[in-house]
Amino acid sequence: MGYLMRCTFYMVIRGTFEGHEGKVVQVYRRKWVYIRRITHEKVNDTIVNVETNPSKVVTTKLKLDKDRMSLLDHKAKGRIIANKAKGTKFSPEDIIQNID
Repeated sequence: MGYLMRCTFYMVIRGTFEGHEGKVVQVYRRKWVYIRRITHEKVNDTIVNVETNPSKVVTTKLKLDKDRMSLLDHKAKGRIIANKAKGTKFSPEDIIQNID
């Protein structure tokens, strides 16, 4: 999924709050994500954010700053190089020679 960031919009895909979408308010890495519009009322009438497991959310809108853009560009370049190397492993001539 990548890294979870504040100010990025996510949508819950499983659980009680399925289909709810909102901006991330707080992140506890590998534990919980607090999303702005997902709240519940306590017994003493205070409204608190409900923690959501990061495996149950999907990114809908990224917050792109210069560091995140450079990270995504770096990953994209690596994938392009890997796909080129993967595609040139065997040529049709090599396959025909192995059959004969």
